[in-house]
Amino acid sequence: MNLRRQLLDLSRVLRSDVGRGSRVAHGLLVVCLAGCALHPQPQTGDALRNLTYRGIYDHPVTLNNGVFDGAPFVSGGASRPRVELAPEPRVSDDLDGDGVEDMAVLLTETGGGTGVNTHLAVVARRGGGAENIATRLIGDRVQVRSLAFRDEALVLELVATGPDEPACCPTQKLRKTYRLRNDSLIETASEALGQVGVRDLEGTTWILTHLGRQEPVPEGMRITAIFKDGRASGSAGCNGYFGGISGEGPRNLQVGPLGTTKMACPETVMEVEGRYLGALQRVTEFSFLLGRLALMYGEKEMHDALLFAP
Repeated sequence: MNLRRQLLDLSRVLRSDVGRGSRVAHGLLVVCLAGCALHPQPQTGDALRNLTYRGIYDHPVTLNNGVFDGAPFVSGGASRPRVELAPEPRVSDDLDGDGVEDMAVLLTETGGGTGVNTHLAVVARRGGGAENIATRLIGDRVQVRSLAFRDEALVLELVATGPDEPACCPTQKLRKTYRLRNDSLIETASEALGQVGVRDLEGTTWILTHLGRQEPVPEGMRITAIFKDGRASGSAGCNGYFGGISGEGPRNLQVGPLGTTKMACPETVMEVEGRYLGALQRVTEFSFLLGRLALMYGEKEMHDALLFAP
């Protein structure tokens, strides 16, 4: 039991005592639980983006604004090791039961080839600062669906390559559980959940963040997608939309034809709405990208992706 839980239990006991001294002590405990440093806040984004991480290579790497670029593999060459901190998913809770919140983040590592290695890292508050205390390789080109703390463990849901599948195109859903032991992340459970399919998009309201991989949604616009019972619906920024979906293969997805409401909004909003609805009806497949949903659309060499956050 961590310190915060012990204090909460003590607070309940004191609150049930009618004595003045107990009431005063209870008040002090409430103040401490609300604001003192017994349960510090998770690490800030700046600390995470400029932290030293271990366990990726045989030497530590220090990020600069979320990125580490190593020396080229060959003098004058373009290929070099690169490590990036994923903006999400990030979760925080007390992983080791010491009463201090830890944070779990994802890092990607590339070396100029086609491989993209994903690492799970734990950052703790040690000695008044942030410290990466454990890092573990998750896999090459895995698709992370979600990351969560449950019962002092990290639970990672992902899509990985199955037998005889190419590394580019994983379809097998897995749920992996990791626990922190002696500053090491130990995999304590791995559960196969079958092949990924369109039903895995259900149960979440997806919020569009990018109209294309390099094109964020204009500030102030909220565009959503909800998938349920073979249908898609949501807000396109001004109007609501609705229509059918289908997908025969594990990653295949087709949307539409779509119907919409008939509201009028400013021209700039309508332009973005039209582009979104057009792209959505040209989607051919989906994947997960570090907790986000990617809907790939386009024809021939003109491919891009709509990116959504849960």
